[in-house]
Amino acid sequence: MSGVSEQRWPNEGLVPAGKPRGTCPVLGRVVEGARRVTVFTRILLVAALAAGSVSCALIRLDPVTAEEFNVVPIYDPSRTVTFLEPMVFLNAPQYRATKGVRLPNGTYVLEAENEDFLYFRSPAPVEMRVLEKGVPVDGRDFDGGLALSKVFVAQVPAAVYVTIDQHRKMHVMKMGSEFLRLEGRVWEKNF
Repeated sequence: MSGVSEQRWPNEGLVPAGKPRGTCPVLGRVVEGARRVTVFTRILLVAALAAGSVSCALIRLDPVTAEEFNVVPIYDPSRTVTFLEPMVFLNAPQYRATKGVRLPNGTYVLEAENEDFLYFRSPAPVEMRVLEKGVPVDGRDFDGGLALSKVFVAQVPAAVYVTIDQHRKMHVMKMGSEFLRLEGRVWEKNF
């Protein structure tokens, strides 16, 4: 024996060679061909789950996008978002980022909406930059701002947008839950 104590399943007698049997937990009766889960099988299962979790954590989807949305212009100065400091968002960790956007500090006023997002216009142009090794090498400034999802749980809770015209906005950088967790510390919703 290998030092592991022999455990028997309920209602399990001696098992003839070739055909294991065990008690089905659902039916409560002996089932031919049932196999015991061994310690080795459990270790393999845990290792497979851990490897799957690590590989999913290493996959990072690119937040850079160029999705156009039709909007309805509205103006409501009572509904604002305030950035207490400028915020920079990169498409990857700084050492390997190739694109970034900077939202200036100040009060963003609601300027448009569609069925999914509220669009808050930035008090100054949104800065879009091309980066090499984390250093800006090119870029432009655009009219735009912050798009906030209307629903509490959304696949894309927020995005940086640029204005194409009064009835069209283009999302250029998606932001996830990390942005939402900064509410109250770096930005505030005033509605």
